Amino acid sequence: MKSLLLRNDQTKVGIVPYELRHHKDLATIALNQLLWPGQHTDPNKYPSGCIAGLGENDYVVVYPSSTRLLCGFGKLKCKVVLLMAEPLAIQKRYYRLIWLLRHKFDL
Repeated sequence: MKSLLLRNDQTKVGIVPYELRHHKDLATIALNQLLWPGQHTDPNKYPSGCIAGLGENDYVVVYPSSTRLLCGFGKLKCKVVLLMAEPLAIQKRYYRLIWLLRHKFDL
């Protein structure tokens, strides 16, 4: 997989770790806490700042949680993608609510 963070003008895709799914203000999570697909484990290659600093062509992938679905994201320019990784039998409550909250997510 080609690295997504080689140049500043490329689209960045960061995944908020499952452990941070209940963090109240998504915009304040530090970028070095995110998982970056295609990146090595060298922390010097990660961007600095927080999610609020990502541009409008960048993506942040989040796992569902009651905090994430019901609270705001903070001031974000980037697109937010919801990752529903568990089937309906396990996360039925989120599948029932998602049609009401679909305006909050880009994918």
